[in-house]
Amino acid sequence: NKKFAKSAEEPKLDCAGLTIKDDNANGILDGGEKASLNFVVKNQGKGQAYNLIAKVSLETASSEITFKQETPVGNLDAGKSQNVTIPLFISNDLQVGTGIFVVSVVEANWFNPAPIKINYQVRLIEANFPYILSG
Repeated sequence: NKKFAKSAEEPKLDCAGLTIKDDNANGILDGGEKASLNFVVKNQGKGQAYNLIAKVSLETASSEITFKQETPVGNLDAGKSQNVTIPLFISNDLQVGTGIFVVSVVEANWFNPAPIKINYQVRLIEANFPYILSG
């Protein structure tokens, strides 16, 4: 195995600001709600980062929450940042509970930043029955 000398022109990636945005902005993933994971990838190095891919997983699998496991981010020039949004699809059959999303970003030359995590809470929304007004 050859060892490669570090280049002064390498990227230095950081992921920050991981949040969950949901329709009613209560921070809880409600059954049937549209939501997304949002974060920023920053290249604080002197070289370009190539072919970035955001990878999402759950620490404990849940069939009620689905998402693309891999989202292409593309290349990122030195000194630049990129906002990343990953849609979440929440089933109406959601069970009450909590969990942790794990987001990692992979770079083509293995200049990968540390993974980031966020806790989430889920709850089932009671059915909203139409009111019948009798007069």
